[in-house]
Amino acid sequence: MIQVDVLVGLQWGDEGKGKIAHFLGVHYDWMARFQGGCNAGHTVIHQGKKFIFHHLPAAAVLPQVKVFLGPGMVLYPPVFVQESQAIDKTIHLSGALQVILPTHLLIDVLLEQARGKGAIGTTKKGIGPAYADKALRQGIPLKTLLENPKAIQNTFLWKYHQQWLRLWESEPPSLDDFWQSVETMRQWLKEGKLKLWSPQAWIEYCYRTQERLLAEGAQGTLLDLHFGTYPYVTSTHTVSGSVYTGLGVPPNVIKEVFGVFKAYMTRVGQGPFPTELQEPLASRLREWGKEYGATTGRPRRCGWLDLNALQYACKINGVTQLIMTKADVLAKLPQVQVFYQDQFHSFPSWNAQLIDDTHFETFCEFIEKQLQQPIVYVSYGPETQQIYQRTTINVS
Repeated sequence: MIQVDVLVGLQWGDEGKGKIAHFLGVHYDWMARFQGGCNAGHTVIHQGKKFIFHHLPAAAVLPQVKVFLGPGMVLYPPVFVQESQAIDKTIHLSGALQVILPTHLLIDVLLEQARGKGAIGTTKKGIGPAYADKALRQGIPLKTLLENPKAIQNTFLWKYHQQWLRLWESEPPSLDDFWQSVETMRQWLKEGKLKLWSPQAWIEYCYRTQERLLAEGAQGTLLDLHFGTYPYVTSTHTVSGSVYTGLGVPPNVIKEVFGVFKAYMTRVGQGPFPTELQEPLASRLREWGKEYGATTGRPRRCGWLDLNALQYACKINGVTQLIMTKADVLAKLPQVQVFYQDQFHSFPSWNAQLIDDTHFETFCEFIEKQLQQPIVYVSYGPETQQIYQRTTINVS
């Protein structure tokens, strides 16, 4: 039987899943992404060096961990090539995952412009249009692109040229970078730095070897296409159930579901945010927590922890263990607040080291009581070692 655990974000993304995946990764043979594309941003500090991944799972920097990008993802070759060069290992990819084309980026920008004041606030990385083409059965699988690039190139160039002329009435920009990255990927495939799998072959391998797998999600539960704050959501299913379709593993193999949340909340882009802070406190929290998007650099909106939303996210994902991040950021305040059942609850702040701090334990126990789930790990700084395991308490 396959041994699979899942790591998901419980808010609007940016919960610090990258650091947690890096921390947990030493216990697994495989790290796999099951949805999203280069709209994700995972920041990891490993051996004093900072890595920002968009396609790759955060634990890709660990030498013993094998990496798999599942068929539920979309991939943009120029970005993938750039980040893959940062690590020296073979990357395993599903040949069925879809390719983001330059036309998808173009359409993404135009759609946002056309929405005007109703803009969603997408990353403009072409994710939505790529998934739309997949649903229309006119997308390009990675295997097809790498094995028959000339045929794809001829069809794509015509389509790209026509769309650009129709929308902009001017000559399209050069596609040299895109095709160069495709050629680089084809060369890597020949040299063994990339390994393409059919979904069936990879699952068969996992059943045969029984190696441990951590499936890492991108974005967060409240951005899920079905269960998030629609229409201000991403183009994929970010919840734990997406592991089944995004990787091909069956439901009965999932053991642990780690749910990651910040001690406060942030959101990038438009959409509702009931606990959003006003200035100047919002700016202070943003600077203290370095709340700027890893993919876009956009400032994040900041607010108090919303336990109603967190409770909902735990149920949707079937969370078995909670992990809190950035608890040290709130230590700079005299008091903190949590929103639950239509009212704010205030708590005295704590010291930045957290361990054995009675005020912080009171804060955690309140959250655990409402969610009926233990907070197993707490992160209190950017370094991987700045995580400690709490004593599991009775939350009944």
